[in-house]
Amino acid sequence: MFGFALAIFILLSAAFVYTVYSQIKTFSVAQHEKQRAQFQFNVKATGTLSDSVFQTTINVPEVQKLLATAHNGDENAKAEVREALYRLMQPLYETLQFSNVQQLHFHTTDNHSFLRMHRPNLYGDDLSDFRFSVKYVNENLEPFHGFEEGRIFNGYRHVYPMFYQGAHVGSVEISNSLISFKEGYEQIARDSVDFVMLRDVVEAFVFESEQSNYDDYLLSPDLVIQNIFNRVESEQTWLSDAERNTVLEASAKRSKLQQAVAAGNKYFDILFVDGRLYSLRLDPLYGSLNTRVVGFVVSVSTFEYLTQALPALLIQLGIFFIISLVFAFLLAKQRVYTKQMRRLAQRDGLTNLYNRRYFSECVKRVLVNKLSARGNRKSAETNNKRYCFIMFDVDHFKKVNDTFGHDIGDAVLVKLAEILKSVLREGDLYCRWGGEEFMALIEADLAMGEEIAERLRVAIPAGFADSDMPAVTCSFGVVAMHKFDQLEPALNLVDKMLYKAKAEGRNTTRIASV
Repeated sequence: MFGFALAIFILLSAAFVYTVYSQIKTFSVAQHEKQRAQFQFNVKATGTLSDSVFQTTINVPEVQKLLATAHNGDENAKAEVREALYRLMQPLYETLQFSNVQQLHFHTTDNHSFLRMHRPNLYGDDLSDFRFSVKYVNENLEPFHGFEEGRIFNGYRHVYPMFYQGAHVGSVEISNSLISFKEGYEQIARDSVDFVMLRDVVEAFVFESEQSNYDDYLLSPDLVIQNIFNRVESEQTWLSDAERNTVLEASAKRSKLQQAVAAGNKYFDILFVDGRLYSLRLDPLYGSLNTRVVGFVVSVSTFEYLTQALPALLIQLGIFFIISLVFAFLLAKQRVYTKQMRRLAQRDGLTNLYNRRYFSECVKRVLVNKLSARGNRKSAETNNKRYCFIMFDVDHFKKVNDTFGHDIGDAVLVKLAEILKSVLREGDLYCRWGGEEFMALIEADLAMGEEIAERLRVAIPAGFADSDMPAVTCSFGVVAMHKFDQLEPALNLVDKMLYKAKAEGRNTTRIASV
């Protein structure tokens, strides 16, 4: 009984721990979702700011005309325009940097870099295979807003087509630094947040000379992070860099996290590390016009729920243990009684097959669900399912009892039950119908029902061949039906088919349909 009580205690404790875990997870997920929503609002706000800057300061005749001159001119003209445009945009770019704008970048209509305000001497490279937002804007002549990887930096980009006198002359990009989003995120949340990139994306997209700007990320060998993040001094005090790194290292050992990174899926987990409770969440960053995952937003959070609630939780576990002892004693007695009653109510005492009464209940449930209009979307008239009753009994069974005794007769019936179980399929219903008679209900048409009955008829003598019991044969009746209201006629008809088989020589099968 103590072992039973211990099992109940473990079960209740597991349920209790799961409940606590669910509460923690629900709370933590809600916190992450709240901060994620605020983060998305900030992203949208940067788009609104970029729209305003573009319309009031960049999309003006003077800039439009310069881009038109470069678009229509030779290399010397392009160089002069690039210098003039840089001088014109320099005050604006310096002002935008105070608003955490990372890039102001002009492009040609054929997707080549024309002027990077942050790298004015780096221009002319073809962006078609790397900057899909630029290609999209120049082809569709409509703005793009979203995250995208870059040749130097990654960020939330706002790209706009430029026109002069109705002609398309290029495009311009205003990009917000991920640092600004990190700082904004951590100011409004008890979260430490990182924006990390997939290593293969950085190796494929970023200039080789710029790849030194990225460091390995503790969470996965497949992830890297711009090292500028490591130089940002966070104002938060609740989670040190060392503590955050410990959480990342613990999470990195979880195979499900590595699978999520490899598949580009969301991930959430709760960890208990060094006596504190943490939650970690990964949200995919989509690049290339939101068609593929290029990185993740990784947020780590903590709260003191478990530490504060621990004394009360231990008291509750103690109460559970006492209740478990009492409950185990009562349940053990009830379980034995219930098991005995159920077996008596459902099983034949000799063969351990279903008895006739319980088999009849099961048959009605199956046929109501499968063949009646109430249990099937199709009406009983259009339902295509077919069921067969197979009824058989032992030929000359009285002779077996009279010759070998009732003990041997009982052994024959037990052996028949074993053969029946081995031949019929999983999901078929079968029982000892009474005396030496057996009954089965199978899902099959008449031809399949006859085939299964024949298989059973052949298997029975073979099953007795290697035993010390007398060889026996059986006679079979098979009846097919396809409507629930055919149940009683089918039962009557299968009985007639069985006796027809016996009358026509035994060890044979006779079939019919209702």
